[in-house]
Amino acid sequence: TFTFKAPIVLQPNTVYAFDLGTTADVFEMLGIRDAAAGGNPYTAGTAYTSGSSGAGGGTITTQTGDRVFQVNLAAYTPPSAGPFVHPGLLNTDADFERMRTNVARGSQPWLAGYQALTSSWMGQQNGGWSPHAQATITRGATNDTSILYNDIAVAYGSALRWKVSGDTAYADQAVAILNAWGYTFTSIQGDTNVNLINLYGYQFACVAEVMRSYSGWAAADFAQFKTMMNNVFIGEATGFLTYHNGTAYDHYWVNWDLCAMNDIYAIGVLSDNSSLTTIATDYFYNGLGTGCIDRTVTFLHPGYLGQGQEIGRDQGHASLDVSQIGPFCQMAWNQGVDLYGYENNRVLALAEYTAKYNLWQDVPFAPYYSST
Repeated sequence: TFTFKAPIVLQPNTVYAFDLGTTADVFEMLGIRDAAAGGNPYTAGTAYTSGSSGAGGGTITTQTGDRVFQVNLAAYTPPSAGPFVHPGLLNTDADFERMRTNVARGSQPWLAGYQALTSSWMGQQNGGWSPHAQATITRGATNDTSILYNDIAVAYGSALRWKVSGDTAYADQAVAILNAWGYTFTSIQGDTNVNLINLYGYQFACVAEVMRSYSGWAAADFAQFKTMMNNVFIGEATGFLTYHNGTAYDHYWVNWDLCAMNDIYAIGVLSDNSSLTTIATDYFYNGLGTGCIDRTVTFLHPGYLGQGQEIGRDQGHASLDVSQIGPFCQMAWNQGVDLYGYENNRVLALAEYTAKYNLWQDVPFAPYYSST
């Protein structure tokens, strides 16, 4: 008996199949042959094989016969809206209390971390940083994303300074940046690389999540910022996960899916919209693309080392995958959902493999093939 790890919503007029991977001949993959004694009780199915040693290849070979599965279906009931924990993206009230307490005590490494913030250009702006908001941000032949992400970095650094020190000058700096973009930013544009602007959307949502409790941020301005975030980012992020610009499901590298998933989840929490957070977590469990954890971590090696999809590409992108999936899991964790521990700590296996290789230690490696 096989039990699905999470609910799967079936779409009408769609053909579904079962793919079973194995590294040894321990399961009868082809099932009942048409020429078997007594005949094939179910002739409408199709059996196929692909790849070897548990990994699918770039082609599918049709086989005669099929395996009969009994599928028990149940109506899917999406989670009810909220209540969400606020602040509850990268940081919670408990995190801020721990920061304040340990910095005040001079405890390490908290004090050194705070001093790094206060000495950084991102954490020194208590009114001296002018927002650079503009209506459109583009990534393609033209790339002006630094205008956006530098403002976000200052806003987040200022928000942290306020939370730790209590100095409202830093809170006002963060709010000034949030308001400037909230009332100005209307679209993201570019070629197919436009989806990568989603690298910054969830970061902006995290700033607003910290600042939502600040009495100096007017309710109307907060509402406008949430409207902007939904209008600018959600359509691109959900569209990318659904269509991948008309390419094969595994055409794009993991980081493309992850940044879209982060945006959807973060904006869902910010907006108290459980439909969005459900889209993101469902994709982590069952998504067709590489953002599904079973495709993010393509192989599990002895020692529970998880080989990431981009490890054979370059280490900048391989480590980017860890720095994208970590915040995704942390945001979910702060909302009471444990993605870190899913499938026996599969995310940890990814992080340990990536870290071990980048510390110049030997790791096992298996070739990865996409369908294209």
